[in-house]
Amino acid sequence: MDALRLKTSFDRVAEQGDAVALFFYSDLFVRNPHLRDMFPIGMRGQRDKLLRALGHIVSQADDLPALVPFLQQLGRDHRRFGIVSEHYPHVGASLIATLRHFSGPDWTDDVESDWNAAYSLVAKVMLEAADEDALSSPAWWNGQVIAVERRRFDICVLRVQPDRPLPYRPGQ
Repeated sequence: MDALRLKTSFDRVAEQGDAVALFFYSDLFVRNPHLRDMFPIGMRGQRDKLLRALGHIVSQADDLPALVPFLQQLGRDHRRFGIVSEHYPHVGASLIATLRHFSGPDWTDDVESDWNAAYSLVAKVMLEAADEDALSSPAWWNGQVIAVERRRFDICVLRVQPDRPLPYRPGQ
């Protein structure tokens, strides 16, 4: 995997801005309509998160010791949304399709090989972190909402009674 080639490729693609993320999610949902319900109705924030994460990953493609902790946290975070190993190939296929589309004539077999290698590494690290996290805690806890306090039109405080005692650590 050539980190410089990845960075150059991503720089060209990223120039297209939000259209890249829009294409990616459109491709993902057309190919896999069963995944649509896992995402919010309004996708603007999600598209921004995707582009920021990709930019961060590509910017550190040549510094794995710095990148791995970010990917591990990303894997643990995605676990909370119900993402499982079967979803990763679908995301990879849509990512490659998106990169190919926005790269145009700059897309080569070498660039595709680099992106496939990079995505395989990212998915592996994320899945390993999610699997490790699953050994010590569930992805989420069930509970009953016992109070709702609306602070603003877009902020609400929920008080939740868990269905079982949860481990408490000072500072939580």
